Amino acid sequence: MPLCFVRNFGRCERNRLIFKVFYYAGLRVSELCGLNWEDLTNNGESGQFLIYGKADKTRVVLLPKSLYTELLNSRGDAGNLEPIFRSRKKSDGGRLNPVSVTHMVKAAAVRVGLSESFGPLVETLPR
Repeated sequence: MPLCFVRNFGRCERNRLIFKVFYYAGLRVSELCGLNWEDLTNNGESGQFLIYGKADKTRVVLLPKSLYTELLNSRGDAGNLEPIFRSRKKSDGGRLNPVSVTHMVKAAAVRVGLSESFGPLVETLPR
């Protein structure tokens, strides 16, 4: 059974990509929610994110080719200034809320048998 067992396949795919980005990029929830398509760029055969972190610091995070390709395939017709991970509840398809992502991560942890109170892992998952 897939990790995000929901009726709406698009949501499941989005959530699966969120977990992959957390795992490979080691982002904070707020950083993930702030990603726009302009922050994802080509880096030879793979891709990279330009991350705007705490205290206005930026860093580059390299992505595996497979994840870069999956992200590009999920883009559709989104413009460069649009969020990579959109909310499905907002009528304009706006940005995901960090609280919603935190709830999603906690719910997934409970489904796979982890404690709901794993605290720091919700803010930054291990790299």
